[in-house]
Amino acid sequence: MAGARVNGAIRLNGASITASGEQKIAFYGDAMTVGHDFNAQGLRAEGEVRLVDVSIASTLELRGAKLSNTEGVALRLDRAEILSSLYCDNGFTAVGDIVAIGTHVKGSVYFNHSELGRRMPSSGTAGPTKTGVVLRLVRTKIDGDLGCWAGFVAHGTIDLARSSVAGEFTLLATDLQGYPTAVDLTNGRFAVIAVSGDPPPGLLDFAKAKADFFKDGPAHWRSADIILDEFEYRAIDMTRVTVKQREQWLRRAMAASRRKVGGDPDGYLPQPYEQLAEAYRRAGDDRAARRIQLAKYRQRNRVTSWRRWYSKLWNVLQDGVIGYGYAPLRALTWLLGLFVLGVLLFRYGATPYPIADIQHRSFTLSDSVGYTLDLLLPTSALQERQVWHSVNGLGELAASSLVVFGWLLTATVFAAAARVLQRN
Repeated sequence: MAGARVNGAIRLNGASITASGEQKIAFYGDAMTVGHDFNAQGLRAEGEVRLVDVSIASTLELRGAKLSNTEGVALRLDRAEILSSLYCDNGFTAVGDIVAIGTHVKGSVYFNHSELGRRMPSSGTAGPTKTGVVLRLVRTKIDGDLGCWAGFVAHGTIDLARSSVAGEFTLLATDLQGYPTAVDLTNGRFAVIAVSGDPPPGLLDFAKAKADFFKDGPAHWRSADIILDEFEYRAIDMTRVTVKQREQWLRRAMAASRRKVGGDPDGYLPQPYEQLAEAYRRAGDDRAARRIQLAKYRQRNRVTSWRRWYSKLWNVLQDGVIGYGYAPLRALTWLLGLFVLGVLLFRYGATPYPIADIQHRSFTLSDSVGYTLDLLLPTSALQERQVWHSVNGLGELAASSLVVFGWLLTATVFAAAARVLQRN
């Protein structure tokens, strides 16, 4: 039926088509124009069903269809235009690949209660067997939803690279058997990505994808192998998931990126941390955003080689003292501790002496408090250092150290206060 023009509908409900020959094409409908729906519920096809460059004015229904082409493609929909929805659900099976490159579906696409690909025999090895692509929706545009949830089984990779879904992409990952990649969403555009179920053995590759909202289940926070390289989202699911679990999620993403061919070899990428911190900041949780930023620097130091020992030691010092600037309470605690230590040291240990011995008075506790504050605060109106001078040795070393740490810690506290008061 290549090039045929059908003003009404096409009905292949319950039909059985068996192809023979080298090409094994069961239905050849390239460049067809269908004025209504294309209904092939319960179709049995041995060979490829080709609908390349077709135009269907309503739905394409393959509910309960059994398509088989063990040597290649079971269903080909390249550059097809479907003005309503595509249904490959309710017992749909495809023993062979489904290919839809450059297809435009103006409604929704459903693969619920369907099984795609050929079940791979056990290889006898301890790990999963490498599989091919069973669903290739490359550069496909879907104006509605893409549903792959209840009862969805795929014995190979799901490839949605450079595709766009204007609605919600819902994915049940429990029975995804693709390996080493279970789902490829690279460079895709989605309104909502919702992933549920148990993590698959293969990778979930979201590299350079974009979504308005991302939602995943508890199992994926803890153990999913997901690629987050340059994955962008405006909002992320924050219900029932703690910031600590999101930190673990990011660490697993760093490890997964190292295993991906062409991925990050170092195990550290700043963008996923910045992206998550920005999502928390947009939600108004500045504390969680600071914690993710702190986790970013800790991950950087974790993967830094000991050959750069000076850098690792400097990072450990920054983490312990000021939390890389994202733990202001820690800096404030250090300030208070140094203040108490300075007061006790200058009062009972290395007591300063007056610069001009005019008043002939001793160094009291209140003098020690004022002198220590004058050392710690970068700008002070107390002017105690114009009256008292530390003795050489321990006193001078302590005074110089308080000045240095005072500048560092006070700047950290004020920078944190500025972040809180800032209004974008």
